[in-house]
Amino acid sequence: MQVFKLCLKIIKKNLPLMIMYVVIFLAVSMMIASANTQRDDKISVFTKTKTNMAFISEEDTPLTRGLKEELSKVAAFVELDGSEDSVKDALFFRKIYYVLRIPEGFTADLLSGGDLKLKTTVVPGTIPAVYLDMAVNNYLNTTRLYADSLQDADAEYIAAEVARDLSVSAEASISIPEGSATEGNFSVFFFNYLAYSLLSVLILGISSVMIVLKDKDIQKRNLSSPLSRDSMTAQMFAAMAIFTVVTWIIMVAACFLMNLKNNLNTNFLLFMLNSFVFALTSTGISFLIANLISGRNAISAVNNIVTMGSCFLGGVFVPQAFLGPTVLQFARLLPTYWYVRANTVIGSLSKFEFQYTSEIYSSMAVVAAFGVAAFVASILLGRRRSLAA
Repeated sequence: MQVFKLCLKIIKKNLPLMIMYVVIFLAVSMMIASANTQRDDKISVFTKTKTNMAFISEEDTPLTRGLKEELSKVAAFVELDGSEDSVKDALFFRKIYYVLRIPEGFTADLLSGGDLKLKTTVVPGTIPAVYLDMAVNNYLNTTRLYADSLQDADAEYIAAEVARDLSVSAEASISIPEGSATEGNFSVFFFNYLAYSLLSVLILGISSVMIVLKDKDIQKRNLSSPLSRDSMTAQMFAAMAIFTVVTWIIMVAACFLMNLKNNLNTNFLLFMLNSFVFALTSTGISFLIANLISGRNAISAVNNIVTMGSCFLGGVFVPQAFLGPTVLQFARLLPTYWYVRANTVIGSLSKFEFQYTSEIYSSMAVVAAFGVAAFVASILLGRRRSLAA
């Protein structure tokens, strides 16, 4: 247990620094996950609102009253005195976003097919003005259709028919695939960003330990001991596994406590399992990186390149749905891609039969394969260097 105790001693010596790493990266993950959850809640909920506008009409007819009634569905009317100064002030201070002026004789001109137009003034570049324009045009186009088709109909009859037609509405529904959940999850964002936090902490922590163990004097002392090389390697892996598990527990526990009410479900257990597999794979990657670098100054640089690169390409910072096909093809060569892919599926599940979870387990298997490959590569590289020494 000589190497095992030495590893734990090095970890203990660097414990304040490692705790700082864990706290910083954990705080970053929580802030980003919370921000993304709040943003998605705002985006996913549609609330119909009314836009403030001024309705100035120089005539009172069934069609002008009908137009105002139709606009009342999407607009809140603000009374102005009609002067240019009051209108400009209201638009400037955003009391209103849209001004509609109906000139005298507009109704008669509309029914006879004339070219008398409404006058509008809007706040430039605002979406509410576009919606109000659409509502006005919809009413006028429907009125023209009736006026052209019913030559002898009066304004009151046409206004009633237009109001009846425009009162018809349609219901829209979004179908959710069987086995999928309908609500988002804080855990999806947290566990996705956990890929960045966990990988960063493990690379920094394990590399710091391995740099010390690669010291020539310590290497000579270990090689002169009666322990076999396999035994020393196993003890190093055991010590780093303990460090990995403790780090993983702290981060997962933080997520669990932050969203306790929504985490008491099967989804969270699958998130935990997926992140644990990724944690062990990250340990293998960290061992491999530690065997490749030769100085303490290179740890931070290599850590930033590996973690940031894999997270950007794998879908942690940018959702995989927004990545191009070429990027996704390359991302498949990274364990982060498969980890995020499994999290995405887990977050949408409401049924847990194998037909719905098979993709999750296959993604976990791919992540585990990356970890095994990294462990084997680090062992072979370590033996090669030992023989060369």
